[in-house]
Amino acid sequence: MAGKDRAGRRESILAAALSIADTEGLDAVTVRATAVKACVGVGTLRHYFPTQKELFDAIVARRVDTIIDDSVVLDTSAPLDARISSMVTQFLPDDLDDDAALRLWFTSYSSALGPNPAESNQRLLAAAAARSHEHMRRWLRHFVDESLLGADSVDDAANTAIALTVGIAMEALTPGSPTTVPEGRRLLARHFAAMFGIPRT
Repeated sequence: MAGKDRAGRRESILAAALSIADTEGLDAVTVRATAVKACVGVGTLRHYFPTQKELFDAIVARRVDTIIDDSVVLDTSAPLDARISSMVTQFLPDDLDDDAALRLWFTSYSSALGPNPAESNQRLLAAAAARSHEHMRRWLRHFVDESLLGADSVDDAANTAIALTVGIAMEALTPGSPTTVPEGRRLLARHFAAMFGIPRT
C-alpha cells in the first residue's frame, strides 16, 4: 500500500507541474510553484524529484509518452511490415508533410542549438531527445527478444535510426532536395527492413 501511496503522491506532483507548464509555460515550472500547486511542502517535492532537472525531464517524458504509440510496434501478432511502418511514422509523423510543421520542427532545433540558444530550449530538446531514444531502444530490445535483432546491435541501430530521421527532416527542408518526408519514410522503412533481414524494394 505504501508503494501505491508513493506512486500516487509522485503522480499528483507531476500533474501539478504539467498543469503549470500547460498554462504558463515550462519556464514557470519551479520547485516552489509546483509544491504550492500540488499542496505539498518543498521538502516533500524534493523527496520525489530531488532536482529541478528531474522534474523538468519528467514533464517532457510524459509529453513524449502521450505522443508515441507503442501498441503496433510491440504487437508480436502484427505483420513485421506494419510494425516497421509504425516505428517510422512515430518519428516521421504525417503532420511533418506540411512545410509549416517542418519549419516549426527546425525552429525548435535552431533555438536550442543556434548562436544564442535559450537554456530552456536546450533542456527541452535534450529531454525530448533522451526520451525518444529510450522508446527506440525499448522497441529494439523487444525485437532482440524475438530473435529478430542481435543484442549487441541495439545502441547502433537506435542511434542510426534517429540520426537518419533528423537528417531526413533537414533534407526535406532543403530547397531543391529530392527528399520529401514521404520519401524519407520509405528510406527509413528500408533501413529497418534491412536491419531485420527483410528483402524490400
